[in-house]
Amino acid sequence: MLRPLLAASTAIIMLIFASCTNQAEPTTPEVVADTTKPAPAPVRRGTNALEFPADGYERYTPVTFIEYLKENVASGTVLLDEAPKNWIQKQHLKELVKMLDSTEPCAGISLRGGGPNPPDNVQSCVGAEILLMIETYKQNVAYPASPSSLTFIKILQRNLRDTSKLILIPQPDQLEAAKEWVNAL
Repeated sequence: MLRPLLAASTAIIMLIFASCTNQAEPTTPEVVADTTKPAPAPVRRGTNALEFPADGYERYTPVTFIEYLKENVASGTVLLDEAPKNWIQKQHLKELVKMLDSTEPCAGISLRGGGPNPPDNVQSCVGAEILLMIETYKQNVAYPASPSSLTFIKILQRNLRDTSKLILIPQPDQLEAAKEWVNAL
């Protein structure tokens, strides 16, 4: 009597087990990457800094890097590894100097391991970042010539749109000296 009951219980358990294992796995739709433009790197947790992609210096020229900084203004700071020594070239300077007067907000830069990131309330601008690129070329060193935008451009002004923000703005004499130097090349 116990044997038929045990056999029936075993059959029920096997039936339940079989029905559970035969269920189809849910499928996820295939994601197709957009290869026309590199995606921004993810924002690091616990900081306002954005990791610059490992192959970033191969994907961006100094001119397109400025566009990258403008697109990632919300991240505050882009963390970089040192660029190859000749990443900034003479032909880039002629194009960059055209944007040197721009006070358009953009992310600043900070060399990984070069010290603390700038505070969240400090924002860079296109002219400040280009001035750092010109100085790097002038000194014939690897970019960036300074551990961060903040340590290079120490002139801060209040951002009129947001009085809690400080913006790195180069002085007019710094801009003029850089323009004259590039135009003399």
